Amino acid sequence: MEGEVNTVYFFETRYKLETHSEEQRASHYGWFLRLEQDRLVEITWVTGAGWGNKWS
Repeated sequence: MEGEVNTVYFFETRYKLETHSEEQRASHYGWFLRLEQDRLVEITWVTGAGWGNKWS
């Protein structure tokens, strides 16, 4: 992740629900729109496919 305007970012979260025996992973992607040091981070956010079904 470069953290510069007009660059993309990616991160992955890991979690384990009580109803699942294995750890799950969720991918998140986005684009830095505006940055003001020590003040503001404006981004877009796209969550990987299938995320809406992860909580059931």
